[in-house]
Amino acid sequence: MEFAHRLPFVPYFLAAVSLLWNEQLPALIIKNILIQSLLLFVVISWWRRPKVRYFAAALIVYVLFFPQVVRHGFALIPEEGYLVALMAFLMHGLLEAPRYDKLSQFLPYALGCGIAYLTKGSMLLVAPVMCFLFYYRSGKTGVLVMFTSVVTAAMLLWGLTTLQNTGHFSLTTDLAGYEVWKGNNPGTLDFYPHDSLDNLSAAVPARETGENRWEWSGRLQNEAVGFLQDEPFIAAKLFALRFYRAFVTIFPVRSTSSWADSPYGFLRPYLKDIGIVYMLIFRLLSFAALVHAISTITRETGGSELRTAAVSYLVFVAAFAAPYLIAFNYESQIIPLVFPTILYILFALEHDDPVRTAIERRLNALPR
Repeated sequence: MEFAHRLPFVPYFLAAVSLLWNEQLPALIIKNILIQSLLLFVVISWWRRPKVRYFAAALIVYVLFFPQVVRHGFALIPEEGYLVALMAFLMHGLLEAPRYDKLSQFLPYALGCGIAYLTKGSMLLVAPVMCFLFYYRSGKTGVLVMFTSVVTAAMLLWGLTTLQNTGHFSLTTDLAGYEVWKGNNPGTLDFYPHDSLDNLSAAVPARETGENRWEWSGRLQNEAVGFLQDEPFIAAKLFALRFYRAFVTIFPVRSTSSWADSPYGFLRPYLKDIGIVYMLIFRLLSFAALVHAISTITRETGGSELRTAAVSYLVFVAAFAAPYLIAFNYESQIIPLVFPTILYILFALEHDDPVRTAIERRLNALPR
């Protein structure tokens, strides 16, 4: 029996939840109580910071009422319903790493890093990068050993599972090539970004006689690479489009037709407008965070802790976004970046006194 379509954490987690209550609404409640406890931990931690308490309160309230974050971050089945909390938790630990004295304090984050890898194929790059970043921020060799051991164990677990069930050892899924092909073929621009690339399903090359799923996936990936090599201008256009969508596009709230037909369907246009406003604010905050991080690295002044945090944030964003710049991205894939961006801004406000003082002075100058 061949199965390696999804990384295992979400399916096994939901299977465990179903043992407690095998209905969708109770499962959704249980899932969010467990997973969002990570967010609660992060929120409480920043609420207690006297230097940035008011900034933290404003930004955290903004995020918790962000329609796109609520829609994707609290969902039951898509991986983003888990990655939103996991990325927030890992970024919090990364920013706090220099304050931790005991190796045991890093263990929850190492486990979180392993779970993130087992949640979605796009985390294949983020997980090992986080191993290095936690070492970079903490300066402790034991932290590197711990993170590397946990992530390696997670990778071996999945690789050996695929070997046992499909006869092929792999660190990703057998749909990886298909995902790359969807975002890089002659028909991609017919549907992307205005429509779903699943519309290309009928055009996907079929498996050849005697070809297993891994060989088929590899062939699709090779076809995608060949297409990009043969069409450099289209390749550049696709990359520019994906980059623009990942870092600039103001996504409205996407809603299903079934939701539109519900008794609350009349709220759909209002929710869409609210979502656009929230997304615009996020893009501005994201731009500010990226500019601050780059300027922190390049300027001579500023403490080493702030500089290593800036490097870590930029490397994390690059590692997270890379798979979506190679294949494709929609609104849901970008949402897990919201909390890490907010946390970096709060960290910068806490440690960059001139910036915080300047913002406070401008806020105090506003008419009351």
